[in-house]
Parts: sequence; structure tokens; C-alpha cells
Amino acid sequence: MCDSLFKNKKFTYIYPTALILLAILIASFNQEVNGAVLYVFIVSAVLVMSSRLTDAMLPAMLLAVFVTRCYDSADTFLAKAWAAIPPVFAVIYHFVKYRKPIRIGKSFYGICAVTVAVTLGGVGTISTSEYFYPTALFYVFGLGAGMALFYLLVKSQLTEDAPHEIAKIMYIVGLLACFCVARFYIEGWEQFRATDKFLYFRSSNNLATFLMLAMPFPLYYTAKRHGDILSVCLMYVCTVFTGSRGGILMGSIEFVILLIVWAFMSCKKNLKFLVCGALVLCLVIGLVFWVPYVAELCGVDFAEDDEDLTLKEYIEKICEIFFDRARTKLLYRMVKDFKTNPVFGVGIGYTGNSDVYNPVKGAMNWYHMWFAQVIGGLGLVGAAAYGYQGIGRLIIFFKNKSKLNFLYLISYFGLFLMSQVNPGEFCPMPYAALAVTYFLMMEDGNALTSGKSVSSENSKKGAPAEEKETELAVLRYQNK
Repeated sequence: MCDSLFKNKKFTYIYPTALILLAILIASFNQEVNGAVLYVFIVSAVLVMSSRLTDAMLPAMLLAVFVTRCYDSADTFLAKAWAAIPPVFAVIYHFVKYRKPIRIGKSFYGICAVTVAVTLGGVGTISTSEYFYPTALFYVFGLGAGMALFYLLVKSQLTEDAPHEIAKIMYIVGLLACFCVARFYIEGWEQFRATDKFLYFRSSNNLATFLMLAMPFPLYYTAKRHGDILSVCLMYVCTVFTGSRGGILMGSIEFVILLIVWAFMSCKKNLKFLVCGALVLCLVIGLVFWVPYVAELCGVDFAEDDEDLTLKEYIEKICEIFFDRARTKLLYRMVKDFKTNPVFGVGIGYTGNSDVYNPVKGAMNWYHMWFAQVIGGLGLVGAAAYGYQGIGRLIIFFKNKSKLNFLYLISYFGLFLMSQVNPGEFCPMPYAALAVTYFLMMEDGNALTSGKSVSSENSKKGAPAEEKETELAVLRYQNK
């Protein structure tokens, strides 16, 4: 009965509306910790009542967005550890009650390769206490074996409407992230007016990452509603106003790509290349005028006597905006750490760079750059594993090309870009899990975009007419 409720057409509008309004109230009244407990219970209840994982994914993702405000709050959430008991039992119940055959696709082997790399990372270099430190073990498991288990469970539950539902969820996530950014500026409006600089808030990088993940998905709906392109613009503007230097730089790259995609999707044939040429010209102009302006908003001044900067000096100034001394030092440490153990790196639990960057409680000692983390932290084995996974993911996309899969690829590309200057994909939940979800859906791209069910139940003859109609609706919508 409850499961059918979640598939009711009216309820599919009421449910997400109620959840996002509740999330807005929680964020508005700064009740993120209590709100997190409430949403954990909601996720648990939905896992028990609904057979579709996407129904539980929406509150989980909204939770992930509004708790970004709770930076350096590990002790606060540890005091609420009892709230983790219901979801554990709910997950067990869900996968027993609604169990389906385990299936393995091609992206699983990349996850296995990464599991080997993160598990062996640091072998022969770091001490036993560093390797078995609880925080280090959490990331080793979360990025490795835990992600493989996540893949197997989610893959088995995949339904034909999952790609469309997750696109809708990510759209909603982006709108909530926009609200969170706006709230910071409403609260600090006087300071913003007085300084004419972006407000500093410690959740800026995480909010920018969520916005970059969400930015492509409004394009999925532009075929029916042209106004959805405004949501892409809104998410980009909010990314800029986070003040996250990585978000501004990488988000601008993603935004230009999305505008070009939109031009190809929306413009007439003879206008496509004209529009794309205009966008490229705007990008060049932006590098000359927009970046220095953003630099000043970020607190890096282009002084009056800097008007005659040489190209080399100008580039150095730009690098000063988006990178800092800590990351530069960590690049040198990457080389040193790689030489220490070129095969396995220094490992996830390595703490030798804490003099350059000392993380908050509950975080590992990042290099704060994806490339440096792989090379310095995991060595040649890590480079081979992540390279194998990356190439495998691209092959999966090219074998299952579709409009929606392309948007998933751009969303992942946004995460990958952000990971070059922040932890990004080295955070198991939700970022690495989202990346895994994107590509496990792409593996079944032909079935999912053709409206054929990938669940064993729906493939049986004599399936209910309502289910068949749902499949046909997915086919008609996704082939537009």
C-alpha cells in the first residue's frame, strides 16, 4: 500500500514539494543539526515504505546540502550518533524486503581497481597506527570496498525511471543550494554592502560543488520549458557568489560548456555555430575583464599600477586568485611523497603534511587536489587504478550516448573539475557515491532510454498496465 502511494501521480508532486519546503525552513531558522536528525528518520521511513531508492535519495541529498553549514561539527554530530541506528536497520530491511538479483556492469571493475589502490596505499611507508586510525579506515573503506558494496546494492535496485528521477532530484538540490547561498547574503547584507566583497562562509566550497553537480540538469527540461535555462544561469550566479575560488574558476568553465550545449539543443541549424562563436568570444573577454573583477571581490587586488602587467605577470596574478600557498606547498610535498614510495604512495592515513594543512576532525589529510592525492597518496598503483576507472567511464558513456547521459557526464565533469582544487570525489558521501550512481545508470543506457525495464519483475509477461504505461512515458519523454 505504502509503496503504491509513492508511485501515485499526485503524491510525486506533493512529496518533493513538502521536503524542499521543510529543508528551507530548517535552513532559515539555523536548525541544521535537529533537521539532520529529522531527515535521517524520513530517509529511514521511506526506505521501509518504498521499493524505489530514488524516493529515499531526495531527502538524503537535501540533508547533504543544508548540513554544509555545519562545518567542523564532528563532535556535535557524534553526540547524535544514536540517530544512525534507524537507517542501518532500514537499509537492511529495504534490501531484504525488496531484494532483486545482484547485477554487475563494466564500471564495477574500475571501482575494484580503486579499492585495491586505496587499500594498499601507504603500505611500506606509514605506521600501523596511521593506517588503522579510525578516520583513515573510514575513507579507505568508503572509497574502496564500501563503494563496491554501494554499487552492488544500488545496481540491483535500478528501475527504468531512475535516470529521470535522479535528474529531477539534482535539479531540486541545485535550487536548495541557491537558497542557502542567498540566505547567507540576506543575513550579511550590511557587511556585503560595506565591503563590496564576497561574503566568506566556510560552506562555500561544498555549496559550489553541489551547484556544479546540479547545473546541467535544468537543460533536460528545456525542450518543454525554455525558461529552465534561467535556472542554469541562477545556479552559476550563486556559484560565483559562494566566493569559492575553485567554484568560480571551474564553474565558469562548466557554465560556458552548458551554454554551448544549450545552443546546439535549442538553436536552428544555421544559428548554432554563430551562437557558439559568440560564446567563445565572451569567454575570451571574460578572461580579460571578468577575472580581475572577481579577483577584487575575492580580496586579491589588481592595483592601479598593475595596468601594464606582462602576460606572465597577469597569469601569476590569476593563479594567485584561485590557488594559495598551501596548495603550492602540497604540490612540492606530492613530489617528495611520491619519491618516498612510488609504487603505493604514502596512503590515505598519512599525516606528514599536517604542518601545511591540518584538517578538521573527521577529515583526512588531503592534498586538496585530485591529481596530487592520487600521485602522492596512492602512487603508481593509484594512478593506474584511477586512470583505468576514468577511461572505463568514458567508454561506458560513448557506448550509451543519450541526451540525459550527456548531462550526467557534464555533471560528473563539474565534480571532477572541482576535485582538482578541493577534496571533491575523495569524499565518499555524497560525491563519490553520486559519481558511481551516474555511471552505473549509464551502463544500462540502452535499456533505460528505450523504456525497457532493467528489473526482473517488470520484464515478466503480464506486467500491470500501469507499469507498462510508465515505461512508455519514460520512452516518449527521454527520446524528445
